[in-house]
Amino acid sequence: MRLHPAALNTLLRLPLRGLTLCTGIENSDCVVRIDGRPVRRNQYREAHDVHRHYEARLERVAELGIEALRFWQGWAISNPAPGVYDFAVDRQIVDFCRSRGILPHLIGDIVHFGVPDWIEGHWQNSRAPRFMADYAIARARAFPEIRFFTPVNEPFMAEWCALLGWWNEGLTDMRAFVRAMKHQAQGTILSRAGIEAIWRHERRPGRPVWFMNDAFQPRWRWDGPEDDTRTLLQFCSLDLMLGHADPRMCEFLLDHGMTRAEYEWFMQHGSTQDVVVGIDYYPMFDPAWDRRSIREFTRDNLLSIIEKVHERYPQCPIMHMEVNALPEDALPVWSGTVRAFLEAQGQGIPIIGLSWFGDEVQIGWGNRLLDDEVRQVGLWHYGEPQRIGRVVGRTAGYLRSRDAVGFARRPALTPDLVGDDALLIDDAPAVPVLAN
Repeated sequence: MRLHPAALNTLLRLPLRGLTLCTGIENSDCVVRIDGRPVRRNQYREAHDVHRHYEARLERVAELGIEALRFWQGWAISNPAPGVYDFAVDRQIVDFCRSRGILPHLIGDIVHFGVPDWIEGHWQNSRAPRFMADYAIARARAFPEIRFFTPVNEPFMAEWCALLGWWNEGLTDMRAFVRAMKHQAQGTILSRAGIEAIWRHERRPGRPVWFMNDAFQPRWRWDGPEDDTRTLLQFCSLDLMLGHADPRMCEFLLDHGMTRAEYEWFMQHGSTQDVVVGIDYYPMFDPAWDRRSIREFTRDNLLSIIEKVHERYPQCPIMHMEVNALPEDALPVWSGTVRAFLEAQGQGIPIIGLSWFGDEVQIGWGNRLLDDEVRQVGLWHYGEPQRIGRVVGRTAGYLRSRDAVGFARRPALTPDLVGDDALLIDDAPAVPVLAN
């Protein structure tokens, strides 16, 4: 498989040693409806309070050999009024990491589901993209140490807000979904432009790199769209953010409220430059989930997703950015995930890293954040070590011995590195040939 020159250029700008293993601090801040009443979630507080425990949490992450962390308090919490920002806890996190010399690769998570209450209509509001860009620019100015960014975490989850009516604006309309995806993509493009302007004006070293991740698991379905339409829904926001032209996508968007001029704007201003496409895949949320063969199910489905993403966006390296599981499923899920990504790398697909999300307990995710159920899915559980944490730590060391597009013969990936009893891959795939 030939490596696209644009993907190589992005790889060369990443100051990473081999493949990177990442985790994250859960920071969801969406509005849910409980008994008809809107409730703002704040996982920075709810899920093992970051404000109180960040020092111990960060030290534990570093002890595992993990070098990358995705974090930032949610937009709705950090930007409670126009022009008003509260970045205090994130400043403490960055300063602590720098003082201890840990977690050198920090990824700023700009939007993680939530939109501030003062933006009426959430992503239906045509001014939301400009407000998002203002917030992103303020973040970048306040944190010159950070040059990795996730503009919008899992934009496809607008499905939950505008198609299924569960979160934020609470609508159930395809036009509302397209409007939300359009505004998220526009906010991303405006945020990129503003932050890149800061880099040029202040002559900051390097360039900002954009980790654009999305969710790839169709668990919740509804009456209406067929599989082909769902494929269009899945790639809708990424296509707009990256300026990827697809006649079927264009027709779909124009049929559901986007104008031709708007579509052409995205094709002109969307860009794959300095973009890493992130894949989030939770196999237990797949409608075909089979607990009898977790490792194989995870590997097979995830490898198919990787191949489809690479085929659509060959200009972009790929990073696995989210998975977790309850203790009884965690090891085979992780093993299948590692297997899929390293096999994809063996095909010549540029892979820069893997993730377990996140470091600690999560609250309410078993029921769409509608309750306070404790989910034991972290590398630790309220500070208690978990077996999956030890295995992920061993995997981290192994991954650093590899690079993003190919590698010389290395020691075999042994069972203790992934917590199972089977070797994962042939350890010597061919190094890909660069495209002309």
